Amino acid sequence: MSSKFRRESNRRVRENVQQALADTSSYTKGRLPRVRQNMIGEAGVEMVFTQLREWGWVDIQDEPDDVFYDDLFGDCYDPVVNNDINPNVLAKQKAAAIERINRDGVWVMVAKYRDPTEDVEYEDVEYEDDREWHETDSCGAFVGGDFWGSGYDTDFMIGLIDAIGGCYHVPKWRDIHHDPRYRPSTWWSAMYFAGLPTPEGFDIKDYEWTTLAVGPVYEVT
Repeated sequence: MSSKFRRESNRRVRENVQQALADTSSYTKGRLPRVRQNMIGEAGVEMVFTQLREWGWVDIQDEPDDVFYDDLFGDCYDPVVNNDINPNVLAKQKAAAIERINRDGVWVMVAKYRDPTEDVEYEDVEYEDDREWHETDSCGAFVGGDFWGSGYDTDFMIGLIDAIGGCYHVPKWRDIHHDPRYRPSTWWSAMYFAGLPTPEGFDIKDYEWTTLAVGPVYEVT
């Protein structure tokens, strides 16, 4: 029986392979093995990040960005620089871009985490955890939801996973196992032995590539 992680990975692979096959370029079709590997890796990252966020240890928050239109567009719609495009087309494209910005906003995305090993004055389900938020990364000039799926989102998630792992001296995400299929279960095993609190109901089998066998388990010494 396939695990939750493997089912999600397979779903992403199917969707992205279909997109790649729709591309007529031989370059894109030659990248299919890499597409599969990337989708498996991203699925594992997102599943681990989502679990940590549900527990309140990590988050990616958006804040308004006060960037000006000219700074955001650069020379994208400059008729002098883009002299191979009809100026009227450029003007329409710029107007559409401004309309979208006014509708969806421009955002700075900020990655933050809480250190589970920090001492707190109180910790009760009736109160918000008062551990301090620490920032790991930020990046601006994202229009609407463009951050998600841009690649920056995966980098932010990995940075946050590494931050939580670093609190327990666990190896970084990309170092804990060479095969992305076994990183989630190996990372959770390392965190379990290191002492990360895991609420009742958490099942590491959801993160195994197969329910019949798991990748090597990392043991903290």
